Amino acid sequence: MKAVGLCLCGLVAALITVTTSAGQAGFATPGSQDFQPAVEPMNDPACPDQGGILDSVAVPVSDDLELVMIIGGVAPEGGVRYRVGSDDPEVAAVGDPRQAFLPEVFIPEGASVSNSFTVYGLSVGASLLRATSLTPGFLGFTVPLGAWDVGEQAERKFLDPNVSGAHCRDGDDSPILSQDESLLADCGLPARGIVADGVSRLLMRTQAGLPGTACYRIISDPEHDGQIETPVRSTQAVDAIHQASSYLRAPERFESPLSVPVRLVEVEFTYTPSIGNGNTTRMRGWANLIRPPLRVGPRTMERRQRLPVVLESG
Repeated sequence: MKAVGLCLCGLVAALITVTTSAGQAGFATPGSQDFQPAVEPMNDPACPDQGGILDSVAVPVSDDLELVMIIGGVAPEGGVRYRVGSDDPEVAAVGDPRQAFLPEVFIPEGASVSNSFTVYGLSVGASLLRATSLTPGFLGFTVPLGAWDVGEQAERKFLDPNVSGAHCRDGDDSPILSQDESLLADCGLPARGIVADGVSRLLMRTQAGLPGTACYRIISDPEHDGQIETPVRSTQAVDAIHQASSYLRAPERFESPLSVPVRLVEVEFTYTPSIGNGNTTRMRGWANLIRPPLRVGPRTMERRQRLPVVLESG
């Protein structure tokens, strides 16, 4: 029996191997068997930036991964066909957009790499990426597949942790924002921004179908756009979801000209599943950083009325 695998392209280069009595085959970047990071690695050395040989695959919700299948050796006369799919199509879907999303791949005679197909992240959860052989003599296989996301909605990655009735504090009378993932799973409401007062925070909540590591970093202006309180977090199981959260703390000063009342803070989120060696994928989010009112005497109230809403939930 022959061994086969898949190649992740686009968002991340990766190699997945399946060991059988016939040897190895797996996922690999076309033209190279070596992993190359897709983008600049995270600043924190504790944050994974992984590819190479994989045992599990992650895809961001509302994003995709392009894959090809690779076999050990070359395809025999007539080529090799596989059907590929996700065991839970509500979590992730699989297909080839150039072939009406036909979930089949073909490796031509004498070749070892198939046409590409795509895995689409649809909702947070766990599935299996399944390859079923349609050619006698070749083995099928599965690898864990999970979709992940940050926040509540596609455009709302940040949450207000102090909103009345849904706060993220350790108790109604406590000023301390919680670190308990079970409490953080249901608290907060989507927020558009934060005032530059050195105190205010926004919650960033990563939820994934597979256990793993979530990382956070400010990429717009790390020196002046605030601080990530916990840049690297391992997920914890909360019911059927794996979750890791952190807070974005506002900077103490608004470092922009007086004519600029608001600017954008850009944060990069990464997630790497921890089942064996998992692939690192990324997404980004933006929040408004808002200049606090100027305290200059009688005109303070007038200026305060002209300022944008500090936190707009909903």
